[in-house]
Amino acid sequence: MLNIVICDDEKGTCEELKDILINHSSRNQTSYHIETYYTGTDLSEALMNHNRADILFLDIALPGVDGINVGKMIRNTMGDEQTVIVYISSSKSYALDLFQNRPFDFLTKPLEEEKITSVMDKILQFLGKNVSFLEFQNKGKLYKIPYRDILYLQSEKRKIRVVTVRGIKEYYGKLNEAEELLPADTFLKIHKSYLINTHFVETYTYEQITMVDGSVLNISQPQRPYVRKKILESERRK
Repeated sequence: MLNIVICDDEKGTCEELKDILINHSSRNQTSYHIETYYTGTDLSEALMNHNRADILFLDIALPGVDGINVGKMIRNTMGDEQTVIVYISSSKSYALDLFQNRPFDFLTKPLEEEKITSVMDKILQFLGKNVSFLEFQNKGKLYKIPYRDILYLQSEKRKIRVVTVRGIKEYYGKLNEAEELLPADTFLKIHKSYLINTHFVETYTYEQITMVDGSVLNISQPQRPYVRKKILESERRK
């Protein structure tokens, strides 16, 4: 069962979103536990008391603690990179601020069921509710690493280092082959040696990307225009 939290100071928005999610749950035969909060302060207290969300629909303009600062608390104070944050707002002017909190998506009001359904379909795929594992063997053991746990892959000679939220795994293989298996809307090749999960990007410059674990990865010169284009496309979707 997925724990979904909605936080918006407009009760009507919360109820509308809840109804859409219930319909989506029924169509996909997936169980959702849905909770609602109306202030950032109440939500922050609940999260700090270990009431973790798998998916958080978070309004930006909230009484008390606003949505941007709730996101900072989740990512920086709690060190939680697993909660999928979808921001909600009546304005599109927050993109730069939101980027630091690594949201999955951005929805503008008034909410549209088609867009919410599309976002949920992508989230379910990202969370591994469909076939969403990188599988490989090392020393006779089979590993299945959920896409959502992978920060980046690094090619070193004949080995692939899989850097995850829980540590590092290695196997013999080629980065190009891994790239073919991983979803192109989530993973981005920035160098012949690096394939990154864009959801774990901390900061971006034209020449380098810093991941949430502090790793600074160089973008190869031939890849820089393409990487810039993909990063900007990702920002426009938020």
